[in-house]
Amino acid sequence: MRARWGGNTGRSSAGRLPGAGLPETDFPVVIDFKWSSMKMQFTSESVEQTDTFGRVLARLLTAGDVVLLDGELGSGKTTLVRAIASAMGVEDGLVSSPTFVTINEYPASVPLVHVDAYRLHGGDEFDSLGFDRAASGEVIVLIEWANRLGSALPLTGREISVLLTHAGLTARTIAIELPDSWANRAGFSFLSEMMD
Repeated sequence: MRARWGGNTGRSSAGRLPGAGLPETDFPVVIDFKWSSMKMQFTSESVEQTDTFGRVLARLLTAGDVVLLDGELGSGKTTLVRAIASAMGVEDGLVSSPTFVTINEYPASVPLVHVDAYRLHGGDEFDSLGFDRAASGEVIVLIEWANRLGSALPLTGREISVLLTHAGLTARTIAIELPDSWANRAGFSFLSEMMD
């Protein structure tokens, strides 16, 4: 995996990830962080490397966090969710794309709520899913197609934005934005070690 770190530069108004030394990467305007954030981008050369990334990311997550996943069809959003869930003790094979169910909850070391917003048509439908339970701070929420929710997403400062794009047959570019405060979490050292 190749990694490059950006500075605390924030996102430009065009929804691009400028970061010091980073090539500009299209980043859907899912949320406008109102706090200082870090950016990271790397290339995963295989499904196995994406899985490893998901397992490392799982170590960083705590109850109340929201993972906003975006990317083209087949870019690896559900693969990443499976890796996070597996690392948190969810039985292998239990996680599937919830496209036709929209929301699933999985028992784990911290309960996981998996939302697929692909078929949602706005904030009203999102609210009707019972997101208040998910936003209670007692679970970790993983939202695929998060950019479709726009302003319906309640911002708490606990969000991490992840964009997966095709970089080859099995390779994916993964761009991440997360609050600076997450660098103080115990699991952050695993993420930074993985990037070395």
